[in-house]
Amino acid sequence: MNYIIYDLEFNQRYPKEMEPISNNINTYPFEIIQIGAIKLNESLEIIDTFNSLIKPTMYPIIHPFIEELTNITNSKVSSCKLFKEVYNDFLNFIGTDDNVFCVWGTTDLKELFKTLEFYDIPYNLGPEKYIDIQSYASRYFNIPSGSKIGLKNATALLNIENPLEFHDAFNDAYYTAKIFMKIYNNDIRPAYYTYKK
Repeated sequence: MNYIIYDLEFNQRYPKEMEPISNNINTYPFEIIQIGAIKLNESLEIIDTFNSLIKPTMYPIIHPFIEELTNITNSKVSSCKLFKEVYNDFLNFIGTDDNVFCVWGTTDLKELFKTLEFYDIPYNLGPEKYIDIQSYASRYFNIPSGSKIGLKNATALLNIENPLEFHDAFNDAYYTAKIFMKIYNNDIRPAYYTYKK
């Protein structure tokens, strides 16, 4: 069994007046523009990594806020692969072993399934078993119910060096993996994710 710790970065509509590619803009408010992932074995050792920018087609202009947050620019993604090709590469990275997907909050799970839906990619090619590491980290630090600890704060409290920029899918996946290694115990068990539209 392997753990696939992954993170996504998103673009959104810009300018606001742009005609949406979808008739229901509320269904697809975000577009994935980066997938970053770390693969751990059962001993929680890093055995492989994945990092790919994606050329946006739903919202082809990078929103200025997203550019400032992620340092992903139009020029960086203009010659990148499209989502379907990158996702195929990601599936090859995941492999056919029994995998548990690990995320920092469940937003990336939901948005990934929305994207699969948009591109008519079968849901069975998406994550099934998952661990919400943010939820377990929040319990680890006794964060009050209804609140959750942020990724940067968790790295600081666990004395994890963080020289890499946050809000980069690969870097955030790496930090999430490091947190998982620190807080892991036998009570952490995967759940089954059901996508609800």
